[in-house]
Amino acid sequence: MTRPPVLLYLHIPKVAGTTLSKCIQSQCASENRYKAEPDPEYPWKYMIHDGVYYYWRGFFKPPDLQVTADVQRVLARGDLRAVVGHFWFGFHRYVSGPSTYATMLRDPVERIVSLYAHLVEHEFPQPLPYHGMSLHEFVTNPPFREVDNDQTRRVAGEEPQLGRCTTAMLKRAKQNLRQHFSVVGVTERFDETLMLLKQTFGWTKSLSYYPTNQSGIRPTTSSLPPETLDAVRERNELDLKLYCFAQELLGEAIAKQDEAFHDELAAFQTSQRGLYAKWAKRIAEHAQS
Repeated sequence: MTRPPVLLYLHIPKVAGTTLSKCIQSQCASENRYKAEPDPEYPWKYMIHDGVYYYWRGFFKPPDLQVTADVQRVLARGDLRAVVGHFWFGFHRYVSGPSTYATMLRDPVERIVSLYAHLVEHEFPQPLPYHGMSLHEFVTNPPFREVDNDQTRRVAGEEPQLGRCTTAMLKRAKQNLRQHFSVVGVTERFDETLMLLKQTFGWTKSLSYYPTNQSGIRPTTSSLPPETLDAVRERNELDLKLYCFAQELLGEAIAKQDEAFHDELAAFQTSQRGLYAKWAKRIAEHAQS
């Protein structure tokens, strides 16, 4: 029996990817439940759960994009089914068999606002460079590279210094999306992306989901000063272009689907609206209790 390609879900931070990661873990997990590969950095965790490797190293990439020996070992396992996490293009080089990528991009302004809100909301025991920063300061004087065209960086598999991203990087990122990614989605069309993943990889389990990992203090973009919005766009000019390209790729893929796909999508979205209504009701009841 031919081994199916390992699905490498390149989870760009703050694109609603935690919700999608949970869906992928559910769909790709082996029926033989097991844990393997204790994490050397977090001994109480295992890196493999039922054939799915969750690459957990936080939002921040190593400056040299080094893939450590322990990660290479896990990627080379013959029982690997999927990898999810905040990694970057290039992990396929360490997979022992065939593999393919999937990812989801988001409007860069929305993504940066969400990233900033998430980091501000989560308190850490030690002072960090972005504590006390306004959003405007966060993008005009970034404390780390992930504020600067990080979608292009991850998809291109390159990590230059702040302010050094180039149009050549953008071109490589577009080529990678076209040539190496079986599914390219966008956050704003999440259900369509999810249904396309199901169609592409032959998923059979329920796709129902609840939104996860949402910030409770996130400002709306309409409430932000124009100069701050301009600063975010300027800092992420390449990401804006890559996002538009991702929208084109998703549109092309959806246009190729038949009527049955669209019927299933409509039924799924109706079901999701019902789940959302129940979820919102429980949240409201909990807040009043």
